[in-house]
Amino acid sequence: MEQQEENLLSGCAAAVRRVLHEMTDLEIMAEGWLPQSDIFSSAGLAVIIGVTGKYQGRVILDMAAATAQKVSAVMNAADEDEAGDQELILDTIAELANILAGHIITHLNNSRPGMRLMLTPPSVFAGSDLKIIAPKTAAQVAVFNTPLGYLALSIGLERGDELWTPS
Repeated sequence: MEQQEENLLSGCAAAVRRVLHEMTDLEIMAEGWLPQSDIFSSAGLAVIIGVTGKYQGRVILDMAAATAQKVSAVMNAADEDEAGDQELILDTIAELANILAGHIITHLNNSRPGMRLMLTPPSVFAGSDLKIIAPKTAAQVAVFNTPLGYLALSIGLERGDELWTPS
């Protein structure tokens, strides 16, 4: 991975860790960024947020359903009855993804003036054996380890005249 790309991604990871810690008061460990193929396999609950601007793309926040329930319960200080409310879980994880994507896009825009990246509203997908296919997208994925379970975050932008992380 080139140094400039690594710096952009480490800045994104720092923003994600900071936001997750602020919202859950838990210690978050980033396991590093890896290139992602055209096919993203979901752990059970995926939130996709589109990216528009100089480059088109998406941000995906993905986790197991059980992890989503735990994260939602912590973020909402939910009691046992509320913890299993599927609508609350989906809304909470969609909002978390929106906040994380906002911080990531702000970091990218500040790092690369002129990108003018903006977000679309989140879409939530839940189920088993979900595959998200994004051809022509240069993507990186990072896994974040929390006491509540693993969260995967994928950032992918289409190639224009140059990669979204030009050297």
